[in-house]
Amino acid sequence: MYDLMRQGRYDLMPALLTSREAADAVGVTPRTIERMCASGKLEGARFGNRWRVNRDSLLRYSGLLGPGKEVKR
Repeated sequence: MYDLMRQGRYDLMPALLTSREAADAVGVTPRTIERMCASGKLEGARFGNRWRVNRDSLLRYSGLLGPGKEVKR
């Protein structure tokens, strides 16, 4: 994931990322991503005990995507 973000190829990233993929992409721990989802800082959904993070929300958080924008496929 990090390579795709670094190359600006957001369109090749899946729309929902695991907490580990999201964490690797922005350089934090998966637990940090899970806490951010639980607090509403990132858009995410919990399936059982696993979080899935919205790609566009992660990109907005990291400053790579402007407010209100989304990645075009």
